[in-house]
Amino acid sequence: MLAEKLFGSKPSPESTVSWPKFSKDGASGFSFWAWLDGILGLLQEHLKPLWKDGLIMGFVSRKQERKLLKGKRTGTFLIRFSESILGGVTCTWVEHPESGPPAFRAVVPYTAAELASLALPDIIRDYQLLVEENIPENPLQFLYPDTPRDEAFGPHYSQRQEGTLTEQKRYLNRRLIRVSSRGHCHPWLGVP
Repeated sequence: MLAEKLFGSKPSPESTVSWPKFSKDGASGFSFWAWLDGILGLLQEHLKPLWKDGLIMGFVSRKQERKLLKGKRTGTFLIRFSESILGGVTCTWVEHPESGPPAFRAVVPYTAAELASLALPDIIRDYQLLVEENIPENPLQFLYPDTPRDEAFGPHYSQRQEGTLTEQKRYLNRRLIRVSSRGHCHPWLGVP
């Protein structure tokens, strides 16, 4: 994917990168270097343990992503770096409707700003998609190729603060979750 990003769809092993191509703004509005530096910063600050444990596929294009997920069961997802959002990471999953081709759904990429307040494993654990009759469900079930979500990310989940018994009686428990509505979710249209 990195070679394709620099050299196009058919990179040659002998290709070299000119300084302007590496350091100047590209078609996406930022240079290859700025894009890569954004990812490296995101990894260093927020994703290092997940990367070390092999939970982030990372440098995968949208086209490669579709090929990988196409034959997998509904709810299989992978995590990759956004090609169009500087320093962004996204989750994409596959759904197999009763008829027709598979649908690929992706969440708007998370950046360092979002991940500073909520860790990616917790986002994945608590993510909700509103389905029929506004019933929330988590579509992220199996990390590619087929590892159950909680088995893969469980060691990285934050411990929830339970509080003292007195505090529990005075307050209702709460947690911050991410919710998407299927009504606004278009399969694979304009996904970063």
